[in-house]
Amino acid sequence: MKNKILFFMLIVTSSLSSIADGQQQMNIVFVNTADNKLIVHDSMYQNAWGEIYQIQKLKYYISEVKLGTALPGPEIYLINAFGNAGFTIPASTHTIDSISFLIGVDSLYHVSGAQEGSLDPLNDMYWAWNSGYVTFKLEGIAESSPAPLHKMEQHIGGFAGNQKTMRRIVLPLLNEPATYDTIFIEMNLDKYWQGIHHISIQQSPVLTLPGKEAVYAADNFSGMFSIKRVY
Repeated sequence: MKNKILFFMLIVTSSLSSIADGQQQMNIVFVNTADNKLIVHDSMYQNAWGEIYQIQKLKYYISEVKLGTALPGPEIYLINAFGNAGFTIPASTHTIDSISFLIGVDSLYHVSGAQEGSLDPLNDMYWAWNSGYVTFKLEGIAESSPAPLHKMEQHIGGFAGNQKTMRRIVLPLLNEPATYDTIFIEMNLDKYWQGIHHISIQQSPVLTLPGKEAVYAADNFSGMFSIKRVY
């Protein structure tokens, strides 16, 4: 797995660096993994409960990215495990001791109707039937799923009151501030199934509504992200 991840990092960093040449920016790359492997379309994975599943779609929103004590940026990014998994952000200084971000988007965007760019409904993250955006979307199939055709759908969303699924993630980089150009952040799907709350495909094969279960799933976001590598 290590060689595959390093190869992935090299490819993504090369494409991002071309964007940032001549600019004072930092590259942020998300490395999506499960079962100690890179997430690849239709590959097989196993969670902590022994449930084997295939992933056909994995997307999530990242917003309000903050480097150290700098003010969070206004941009919203859609991370797609099978598409765009990185972005560049302005950096007045590359000497930082932490990075933080919101998984999901601020409540204001949920009540402002369908929008453009990363929030375009064509990105398949907008709940037209229930005003607002999905924070985290995972789809695939699993033999342990009792749903029709063994489908697995985890559409984690909700933004109002006690149904909020947006979570701020804070990741320290080192004990001392340092200089970086690229930060690789691992999103480990294993921690989605086994985190603060336990989620079983057999018991919750389809989770597509705001509510208590979605909030429990969102509570697991905090353990899913970690610094993989910095340059």
